[in-house]
Amino acid sequence: MDAGRRQRGGLEHEVIAVLAADGGAMTPGQVRDALGAELAYTTVMTVLARLCGKGAVTRQRSGRAFAYRAVLDGRRADQRRSRGPWFRCRVDASMLRTAL
Repeated sequence: MDAGRRQRGGLEHEVIAVLAADGGAMTPGQVRDALGAELAYTTVMTVLARLCGKGAVTRQRSGRAFAYRAVLDGRRADQRRSRGPWFRCRVDASMLRTAL
């Protein structure tokens, strides 16, 4: 892996940690400033949108932009990431009965 690159999911983890530490809702610009990295606004927006889709953050309108709030705290986000994709899948009991 390139020395200048984050590990897979690293930026998502950092964003959740920033949101959890703040405790309130933050706009993408505020998240970008808190990260302190030279990231494009659109990069932060993409990460926040993906986290929202995964249910890790919620969003609400704040003027023309959205403000995001962490659903998981930083420690729980670490646990969720370390379990891998298998634990994120939800399987309905009826699907299991059909498969068996």
